[in-house]
Amino acid sequence: MTPYRQTNSIGYEETCFNYRLCRARRVVENAFGIMANRFRIFLTPIATKVDTVDDIVMACRVLHNFLRRKSTSYIQPSNIDTEDIISGTVLIGDMHMNGELISLDVSRQGSPTIDAKMIRNGYKEYYNNAGEVDFQHKFVY
Repeated sequence: MTPYRQTNSIGYEETCFNYRLCRARRVVENAFGIMANRFRIFLTPIATKVDTVDDIVMACRVLHNFLRRKSTSYIQPSNIDTEDIISGTVLIGDMHMNGELISLDVSRQGSPTIDAKMIRNGYKEYYNNAGEVDFQHKFVY
């Protein structure tokens, strides 16, 4: 999903949406980076049928979640990015700083489609009303 462009005309609600989108992306990048470092199959294109890829991803997800719960050495809390919701700062994890996490590339350049803008506006409304979290305002300037 494309964030709102950072211009002088961007409003507070759009800025809140951009923060929430960035936060979600950071969580996904952390999870994918951990899984790619543990399950090397994610470091290269997977040359198999789509149904098989779905099974591989699901199996790795189950193993990842199992190891997160059961192993104290699988991943250390200091390795992943976190947010200090009291001070309103992002704490970059060791794995990210050492370049071990794989960053997700932006898949599309240019302006979003009308449908994408409608979906984005729906999320913006949700994040600024029913889906609002108390600490999001500390991260929005």
